[in-house]
Amino acid sequence: MSEPRENSGAEAQTPGRPKAVFTTGSTLRHVVVMTTTGSIGLIAVFLVDFLNLFYIAQLGREDLTAAIGYAGALLFFMISINVGVMIAATALCARAIGAGRPEEARRITTSSLTLSALVLVILSAAIMPLLGPLCGLMGATGATRDIAVDFLIIVTPSTPIMGLGMVASGLLRARGDARRAMYVTLAGAVASAVLDPILIFGLGLGVTGAAIATVAARFAMVTVGLYGIVIVHDMAERPNLDGIRSDWRPLAAIAVPAILTNVATPAA
Repeated sequence: MSEPRENSGAEAQTPGRPKAVFTTGSTLRHVVVMTTTGSIGLIAVFLVDFLNLFYIAQLGREDLTAAIGYAGALLFFMISINVGVMIAATALCARAIGAGRPEEARRITTSSLTLSALVLVILSAAIMPLLGPLCGLMGATGATRDIAVDFLIIVTPSTPIMGLGMVASGLLRARGDARRAMYVTLAGAVASAVLDPILIFGLGLGVTGAAIATVAARFAMVTVGLYGIVIVHDMAERPNLDGIRSDWRPLAAIAVPAILTNVATPAA
């Protein structure tokens, strides 16, 4: 009997009826494939911020470079929260698929996406008025602080978009589609690599251009992710209040410890 192909994409699985690819075949192969693609995908998330810093540094202004650095530290917190939510969604969805409960997996997929969006909308709204004090708390002053705040004012409202993209990537990994899950975050990195030099240098937008490129990269992520979830694998259903009520506790039980673990690094 041939081994399942966890990164083979839609052609290996029937839409709406997830195949539990991790319950058969070589455990080592599953670990290697998922770890490798997951690592590449996670690096791609941070590559977007690195590209912003790299291209802004080419302008030769220390205040602009420092501002992007301060803004990146705050964005690191938000990404860490997104990673925690993604871990919870991946774990619960994968368990339901492995147990042969496709309807439960579909419900968890929808609940995960909905709850992550709600949480991040609330978080973004709460952080927006505090951007100035938070940058000041990290030591940013004067023009550097103002530039960092201007950058974050553009980027922060798109945090729920990034969250949806990352959760979608995790759900695709739960389905066993490692390749498409990796493409989600790679799409963001590619969009940033293309748009950053155009907006920063070509149109002369500087830090504003870097912020716009970051937002565009996040929309690229969520587009690829939701395409895989909804179109390719038919993993989601219409949001249901009862389903969300039943899923939020188990999601929070995994997400909260995962979030606290992940934010330890940017906090340090």
